[in-house]
Amino acid sequence: MGGPVEHERGFFLHSDDYNENLLLKFQNHLAVSSNPKIPQDIVTGRGPKNSLFIVGYTAWKAGQLETEIKDNFWIRYCKKRWLYY
Repeated sequence: MGGPVEHERGFFLHSDDYNENLLLKFQNHLAVSSNPKIPQDIVTGRGPKNSLFIVGYTAWKAGQLETEIKDNFWIRYCKKRWLYY
């Protein structure tokens, strides 16, 4: 299950109101960045409104995650926007 794993690198999952060196931006108001300046920007009020620091990730090839969900490898729940932060 899963794809490439990066478990020694930190990332910020944050609201899309912060655009410094974005890695990814999603349509649901989320963004991902590894900008080392984010903690300082958060402290000084120039960072994203909402953020979560995470370490590591797993990637999937196209369709792989959907297949794993269909095969009941994952527990699904109703998402609420506030759960991201």
